[in-house]
Amino acid sequence: MRVTSKAKIPSDRNVTYANFVCDLRPNKPETHRVRMCVGGDRLSYPESPSSPAAGLTDVKLLINSTISTEGARFATCDIKDFYLNTPMDRFEYIKIHRRQIPAEIILEYN
Repeated sequence: MRVTSKAKIPSDRNVTYANFVCDLRPNKPETHRVRMCVGGDRLSYPESPSSPAAGLTDVKLLINSTISTEGARFATCDIKDFYLNTPMDRFEYIKIHRRQIPAEIILEYN
């Protein structure tokens, strides 16, 4: 993620929004959480921007195998802080209002 001025954004790009979601999770080590969701509904990336970890066929095979096997058990786990970091051929842009950026971040990155 890089900061850029509005004048440097190519004219053929759509600028989308950022939505900050705050959550309180008392049973987790980090109880106060904030995540930024980017409004992908306003972007028009020409390629596939997804990073599939498992396809629908894989999921169906696992579930079917579990159901079909007598006495079988199935478990899943949540991978913390996991992102596939799909490389993209071009930059996409979001607009974040300055008031949503903490003062210490503004001071550190000017």
